[in-house]
Amino acid sequence: MLAFLGAIALAVLVAVVGYARLKVQFQESADIIRLRHAAYYAALLAEYYERTGTYPFQNDSGPPKWVFIAHEQQLKYTRPGPSYTHDRVAFGEFVRVLEAGLGRPIEERYDPQFAPVNRPNFYTYVWANGRFYFTVHLYGQYPFASRRADDFSGLVITNFIRVGTEGILVDSLLRDSAFLRATKLAPRREAFFIDREEQFLHDSKSRPIPERERVVVQ
Repeated sequence: MLAFLGAIALAVLVAVVGYARLKVQFQESADIIRLRHAAYYAALLAEYYERTGTYPFQNDSGPPKWVFIAHEQQLKYTRPGPSYTHDRVAFGEFVRVLEAGLGRPIEERYDPQFAPVNRPNFYTYVWANGRFYFTVHLYGQYPFASRRADDFSGLVITNFIRVGTEGILVDSLLRDSAFLRATKLAPRREAFFIDREEQFLHDSKSRPIPERERVVVQ
C-alpha cells in the first residue's frame, strides 16, 4: 500500500514539475514574440514621426489617451484601466491613424497569451503630457526593461525620458544590441506562435471602431 501511494505521489510530482517546465518554456518563447512585436511597433512609430513630424494623438486635447492593443479575446482583461481620468481610444482608431500617416495598411500584432498570468496580456500606447509610452509586458528580465515583480518586467518605449522615470527612447531601442539579439532567438514551437499571430492580423477591422470613451475618475 505504501509503495502504491508513493508511486502516486511520484507521478503527481512529475506531472507538476512537467507542467511548470512547460509554462516557463511557453513564457520564454512568448517573450521572443513580444520583443519582435515591440520592434515592429517601435519601427512604425519612428516612421510615422519621420513622415508626419508627430506621434499618434499628439495634437489631441483633453486628458491622456490610452490605447489597449488587445484583440477580441483579450479586451475583457483591459478593464478597469488606469486610476485617473483618461480617454480610452480603440486600437482600431490607432491603426487607422498610423495607416493614414504611413500611407499604407499595416498588420496588427498582439500578445500571444490569450489570458493573463502574473502580468497583463496586452500592450498599451499612451499619449500624455507631450510624450508617448508604448509598453510591452514580459515574463523574463532584460537589461532594456524594468523589473516590476517576479516573472514580470515592463519594456516602456518612449520619445522622451525624464530623470527618475523608466523607459527607453524608440531610436535607442532599435539600436540596442541586447534587444536585437533577443528578437532573433528562435522560440519553441514557432509554428504555433505564427499560427496564433496570423489569426488576428486585421482583428480591429473585423468590427466597427468604437467611439472614444472618457473615463472619469474622481
